[in-house]
Amino acid sequence: MKHESKDRFSAAFPHAFVHPDACVPASTLIGIGVCIGPTVVLGESNVICDGVSIRGQVHMGDRNYIGSHVTIGGFSRQRIRPSPWDEGGLTGGSIEIGSDCLVFEHANIHSPMRGVTKLSNWVSIGAYCQIAHDVKLGSYVTIAAHSAIGGYCIVGSFGNLGLHVALYPRIVVGSLGMVGMKAAVLHHVPPGTVVVGCPARYLKANLRGMERAGFTDDERADLMSIIEGQTLSQTARVREILSEFDEAVESSRSTRKILMTGNKATNG
Repeated sequence: MKHESKDRFSAAFPHAFVHPDACVPASTLIGIGVCIGPTVVLGESNVICDGVSIRGQVHMGDRNYIGSHVTIGGFSRQRIRPSPWDEGGLTGGSIEIGSDCLVFEHANIHSPMRGVTKLSNWVSIGAYCQIAHDVKLGSYVTIAAHSAIGGYCIVGSFGNLGLHVALYPRIVVGSLGMVGMKAAVLHHVPPGTVVVGCPARYLKANLRGMERAGFTDDERADLMSIIEGQTLSQTARVREILSEFDEAVESSRSTRKILMTGNKATNG
């Protein structure tokens, strides 16, 4: 439901501002100095801590925690000063945040330039992270503190990025992909793999991630054999993960390569 008026909100939260056109349920917990714009729609039981700014077209689900001084809906540099090669102009879009997400202190989530910036359910974003325009994060993605995710990047479900990770724009990290701390990722990361270093290189299969995601023995063996380049996919779940990765790489319009794995891995 909407707050009936600015006066009503001010009486309930004298140290914050919610635009009277914003949709903010009474179950929302709002801290000091919060600013919520007119086109924001929040679900039930969200916690919005001190100093948070939420503006632009933002749709948020239920039971999310937004830490102190987070900015959701900030403009990217490209939105403020477009480049002459931006085809078709910058049409903008919306930020979609699912339910049960955690966004910790001082993180910044940019508005898209012409599509959607999306956080699926159960996403965790660490303190001081930068999530650029048009990024898409799958369910159960974890991004540790001080990481920077370039524009148009896609991280598949159960992806895990360590401290101080940097993703080059338009990079795809496949489902169950894990990136070690301080890695600089310049190429697409295949599903179920662990990459480390600067630039990032293949290290091993992400067996712990497969376990956490509830893979059966057959599914784990199937993905392992594909990572090692031995067989084609035999199980439906792995086929779906590989199909999603291929579609994401194609949609990213990136000229970056896919990191080699298993016996094909190189230092290049």
